[in-house]
Amino acid sequence: MSENIFAERGLAVFGDKFIGRKELLKKIGQYVLGPNRSGNLALVGIPAIGKSSLVKQFLYLNEQAIIREEVLLIEINLGAIENIKHFHLKMVTTVLEQLENLKKLTGDSPIHKTGVEAIRSLNRAEMVTDEINAINAFYLSVKTAKWEITFILDNFDEAKEKFPSKSSFQQLLALLESHYFSLITLSRERIYQIERTTPALSQLSRVLSEEYIPMLSREEVEDYLNQLSLCNILLTDKIREKAIEICGNHPFLLNLFCNHLVNQKLIIANSEENISFDIDKVTDIHNYFEKLNDWVSKISLHKEKKVSFDDLIRYHVVKELSIDNFTTFSKCFKPYLHDYDF
Repeated sequence: MSENIFAERGLAVFGDKFIGRKELLKKIGQYVLGPNRSGNLALVGIPAIGKSSLVKQFLYLNEQAIIREEVLLIEINLGAIENIKHFHLKMVTTVLEQLENLKKLTGDSPIHKTGVEAIRSLNRAEMVTDEINAINAFYLSVKTAKWEITFILDNFDEAKEKFPSKSSFQQLLALLESHYFSLITLSRERIYQIERTTPALSQLSRVLSEEYIPMLSREEVEDYLNQLSLCNILLTDKIREKAIEICGNHPFLLNLFCNHLVNQKLIIANSEENISFDIDKVTDIHNYFEKLNDWVSKISLHKEKKVSFDDLIRYHVVKELSIDNFTTFSKCFKPYLHDYDF
């Protein structure tokens, strides 16, 4: 048996392991590269739909163009951030580190001097006006030196906990409106929903264009399943049908499905009767369906109301077959949405 290429489930993938998403990769490029960069982007999607993988693939494919255009693309995972001060400190230090790695930073440069002052200010006990002024001076020195910065903020849902004060979102919005840098946020919930859970009145959502991460296309699913051949498993019509029935076009579920096939050593030869995929034995798939159903129950803006079909369609959890005729992305997920009539 060949190596199980599906074993690293749940991890962000890029390079040869990444499948499809050409239109979304092009969309990110419009916000990051070229003379007509178009601002700030919020990538929104259900759990495990591939948000982090999408960004890592973009960085992988465009590494040289990013360097050539003097763009700093900096990833920050809000899951590893403690609070708003730590967030700003991480932003400043990673800009300095990246410029140093590119050998574009000298000790007597305005960027270095203002960066050191911003770090010194942020290491004080409280967030005060002097610190905000120091942060602004730093980003202005970077902008004056003709560097473009885009921060990629993964797990932006964490801002609900990490940015609890009224001023936190307002500070971030003010920096964006000063055009010191751009943002690409990755989140499960919409920016509007994230802001609503805090006392913030910043309306950060109005400066970020939302793009929902869809399921894979039919062609992308076929490309994904064709990877089974690398594990000596022949893709038959029966395997394909079973994969679509259970997983729909969801990349993470397809990974779990293929991983199960390889682990069970189901090497299909000439007879399709050899396949015996029993979903009841794959607890990871059940666990994901339960997790997704729990998450769906939390995304309504009005807690007393269930999430509308419009919301479910927007997130690609539900698709419309015809007028007033809906179904879930996976046939096996439908029983989990017991609050809805299909």
